[in-house]
Parts: sequence; C-alpha cells; structure tokens
Amino acid sequence: MDAICYKIEKREKLRKQYSIKEKEDREGQTAGCKEIKDLLQGMLINNAQSADKTRLAMIRATAAGCQSNEDRAVTVMVHRHQALAGGLCATSVKKYIAALNCWEQFATTLGGHPPGKELPPTVDGLAAWSRMFSIRRTFTGYMVNLRSACMLAGVKIDAFSDPIIRKAEWTVKQMQAPKKEKLFITMTVLEKLITTVRRETDWASEFAYILSYAFMLRVQNECLPVRIGDPVEWDTGLQEGAHSCLFIKDNKAFLMLKKRKNMKDGARIVRECWCQQSTKTCPVHGLGRFIKKMDVGHTPLQGLNLRRFNEELRTRLVHNKIAKGRLFSSHDFRRGHSKDLTDKGSNIGQILAAGQWSSTAFMAYQNKQEIETKAVKALHEVDDSEESSVLSPDDE
Repeated sequence: MDAICYKIEKREKLRKQYSIKEKEDREGQTAGCKEIKDLLQGMLINNAQSADKTRLAMIRATAAGCQSNEDRAVTVMVHRHQALAGGLCATSVKKYIAALNCWEQFATTLGGHPPGKELPPTVDGLAAWSRMFSIRRTFTGYMVNLRSACMLAGVKIDAFSDPIIRKAEWTVKQMQAPKKEKLFITMTVLEKLITTVRRETDWASEFAYILSYAFMLRVQNECLPVRIGDPVEWDTGLQEGAHSCLFIKDNKAFLMLKKRKNMKDGARIVRECWCQQSTKTCPVHGLGRFIKKMDVGHTPLQGLNLRRFNEELRTRLVHNKIAKGRLFSSHDFRRGHSKDLTDKGSNIGQILAAGQWSSTAFMAYQNKQEIETKAVKALHEVDDSEESSVLSPDDE
C-alpha cells in the first residue's frame, strides 16, 4: 500500500511540476502566460540529462520506472517538455519570459484576452502586436519564443505561420529607423575628455571614461556597477553576490566580471601600463590613483546612471568641438578602442580577445572597407630588413 501511495504521490507531483493535463489534445484549449512562466522556471531546474548512459540503457531505465499506461503517459509528457526546452539556461529563460510578459501585457490590455487565457494568440492579435516593435529582428525573436511557449503549453500554433504574419514582419523591417552611424571615442578623443573632466573636477566621470575605454566595457551593465575588489578574489572567486572585482597589482590592472555578454562564465581582463603612449588614459595609473584611496567592496560609480552618463558625455564632446558630438553614446568607448587597435595593426584575433567579442559583433562595429584596405596594405608592406634582402633588377 505504501508503495502504491508513493507512486500516486510521485505522479501527481510530476503532473503539477510540468503542468500536465489529463488530455494531450488541447485543440481549442487556452493557457495562461503565468502558467508557462512557472513551467519554464521548473524546467530550468529539472532539465539535466544523464550523459553517462547509452540510449538503450536510458530507455530501459526509464521504462523500468513505468508500471502502468498512466505512468508511461506522464513520462512521455515530461520528456516532451524537456525536448522542447532543450538547452535551456538562465539566459534563454529570461528571453522566453520577456516575450511572454510582453504578449501578456498586450493581450490583456488591447488584445481582448481574459487574464489566464492569453494563449494561443490569434493572427489578428499577432499582426497588431507587431506594431509595437521598431526592429524586425526583435519582433522575430519574440515571435519564436512565444511560439515555443505555446508548444510547451500544448495550444495551437497555426497563427504563427499565417501569411499575414510574414507580411507583418516585412512591414516592421520596412518601417524601422535607419541604422545609426558608427562613431568612435578613440584615445585622442578620450584624452580631450579627460582634460575636460579634470578641469570640472569630476573624478567619477574620469574614472568611468578610462575604465570603459581600457577594458572595452558596456557601460550600463559592466562599468557603472563596478566594485573595488581584493586581489585574493582573482584566485578564490568573487564574493557572494559581487558584480565584479577591480584592483591594481604588479603594474597591471585586473578586472573580473561575474557576467558578460557572450561569456558563459563571466570574464577576466588584464591591462598593462601604457603610460609611454598616454599617461592620461593609462588604466594602471589613471585608475590606480583613485583605487588606492578606496576600500574593498566600494562601488565608485554608483551615483551615475546611463542617462546622465550620456548627457554629460555629449555635452563635453560638443564643448571639445568633436564632429557630431550630440550623436555619441556610451557604447562608443568600446567601439573606439577596437578602432584604435585596428589602426595600430592588431590582427582580428587580438581585437576579438581584447574586447571579448563574437566575431560577428566585432565586425558590425567596423568600417569593413577600411579594414580590407589596411589588411591589403599590411600584406604588401616590406620592412627594412626584408627590403635590404630584395634584389633590384639592376643587381641581377
């Protein structure tokens, strides 16, 4: 009896955990976005799969735990959810939930869906939803994640393949704003900015400008929350809940980030002194003169936010008569450092490593014609030692 009760309890727990319904056929059924968000969180925790068993061994082990047709049905549904959520990680769950939150808000306020019955979406609803987007790629990504959520819920997904939706995607693309011109805060521009902020005695901006340029940081998520750390953390790992660890040691600047885009396990970045090239922007001494006065755990830029950062940056660029100063943004520090590396002859591998880019992201920042021109020039350049060994026609 205890064994039977245990099996029933286990089966009901699985049903609740994976939101399994009595009927697999949910034609005409509806589902709530909250239901799927809870399911995704559960899948994130329970999406592990054994890698030390063969396929046949896994089938036998799974079948051994199914004593009835109902057990088998529950097991199949569990594995179905795991297959649909394959490769699920914290980042992908955020994307799913972002799409669900956006659709839920639209469906309940404008789409006429009752709360708890936002899924499946209708063709008209998706077409109207598309007008909330200004970039086609974003709309397509949200559509893909919402469609996957509907598959997890077991509701109809016919609306997503309707020709009207393809037309809506094309319309979003046609109406999206033209791409912003690529601008660069190079070292020359940075030196002018440092001169300006020193005159204003704005040490926080000076710290932020050097930090974001030197380490090629995304200002909002990586630069502004930066934390002064202890060198011991480089070996032992970041303290619990810490965003980052910045310190100076052995004439080098060290930065460890808990999270970084395109980097699954965070990032570790080291910069050496470049005072011979530019004393104002050197990450070791430019940042070091501030860091030595700060305690471990201090967050020196906590008083800055992205809006203020960009507004002050543009004002200073205009003051320094930098062309199109009002169009610059925080990301141009990262972009500018990559351009400096390109101009000084660094190869693409070195630049990717310095900024920890995926190759496609790096190339999107660059003037491709300029890179090609410099690459061809570098290929055909002959240094002095090679030139002396080349025979002229007269020498033959």
